[in-house]
Amino acid sequence: MKIKSLPAAKLSKSFENYASIIEKNTRKKHKIDDNEYIYGLKNFGDRFEAEGQLPQFNKIAKRLAETLVNLHNDKLAGVIYNILIKLNRETDLKLVEDVATKALAIARREYNPVFIAARTNDLKEIYKFTEYGSDRHLKLLREEKRALKEICENYDGITKKMQSISGKHMRPIEKYQEMLAAIRLEIAEVLIKRGEDTKNATEELLLSQTYYSKFPEGHNAKKIAAILKKLSSK
Repeated sequence: MKIKSLPAAKLSKSFENYASIIEKNTRKKHKIDDNEYIYGLKNFGDRFEAEGQLPQFNKIAKRLAETLVNLHNDKLAGVIYNILIKLNRETDLKLVEDVATKALAIARREYNPVFIAARTNDLKEIYKFTEYGSDRHLKLLREEKRALKEICENYDGITKKMQSISGKHMRPIEKYQEMLAAIRLEIAEVLIKRGEDTKNATEELLLSQTYYSKFPEGHNAKKIAAILKKLSSK
């Protein structure tokens, strides 16, 4: 859907009408072309952002996503949440936290490790600054680790599933292996800061080191070596 150039005052009304069409078609169980709607939703988001009207987009889009969840269209609701996260990541952390939490609930229901990893990462990046080392922060880190571990262990099967769902290609497996090593390091650092479970922290560091040993001169390889040395001297 190509959005015509509209005055800012008419943009909200145009988006409300578009959201109403999506809702009505979902309620009537009409066959929905998700890709067309996804394209339209992204275009509306970009236009609202360009017009400095993002709060209005957020309000309408959030309401639509919540309606779609109630109507059991988790796929399109998840897409809307993802658009909201991307548009607001730098400006409205409270909204991103709320939306990412709801998107994570959808990913858990569908048991999609790719989406679980993405949404736990969104929330982790918030809690890293607002409540570093809290139980909630550590729980999210571990959930992201489990999702990334599953992706690495069942990459081919998950790739086929993602292509059937979205038609998109996943990142190379090496990228997920790197992300898994990084999250293991983060978990170890949190455990050390909390002053607990040094054994588990060491295990996570050693597993992370297995990956980073391929790049011995890299920052993380040196960082892990220094932490392990410090732990062994206690």
